[in-house]
Amino acid sequence: MYLLATDFGIYWLHRWLHVKSVYALLHKPHHKWIVPTPFASIAFHPVDGWVQSLPYHICVFLFPMHKVLYLVLFTFVQLWSILIHDGEYFTHDPVINSAAHHTVHHLYFNYNYGQYFTLWDRIGGSYRQPNDEIYNTELRSTKSVYVKQAKEVDAMVTSLADTQKSK
Repeated sequence: MYLLATDFGIYWLHRWLHVKSVYALLHKPHHKWIVPTPFASIAFHPVDGWVQSLPYHICVFLFPMHKVLYLVLFTFVQLWSILIHDGEYFTHDPVINSAAHHTVHHLYFNYNYGQYFTLWDRIGGSYRQPNDEIYNTELRSTKSVYVKQAKEVDAMVTSLADTQKSK
């Protein structure tokens, strides 16, 4: 229950951090790493880091637990954050928010906000399945893949800009 509840909180807070004005102020430093690295897992604006820690601190009141368990789970969160930023795609599981899913988030910005699972992204309409190029080390490090990804990101940014102009 703790993992589902904190994942729910992180999903919505992370999605809020991608609102244009909030993103520019707080979350953009984290996205300097288009291809995530373990360092990116801790590279946050201090307020961004504090905001994303809130679900873990609030959930302890919803799900009372021993202080040692709380510290173990909070340590697990830190390790998980490193794992989803380390570029080691250990699973193709569509339920687990793996490093591949989080790489999609860093490449395309508006997908895969969840921490542990893809459930809230699926419900919220922000799920994007990683393609085979992300899982294949040889394919993902080729220039043609980088060019293709850059074109997709540019098209998405242009589309968002056009949407903002029409409002």
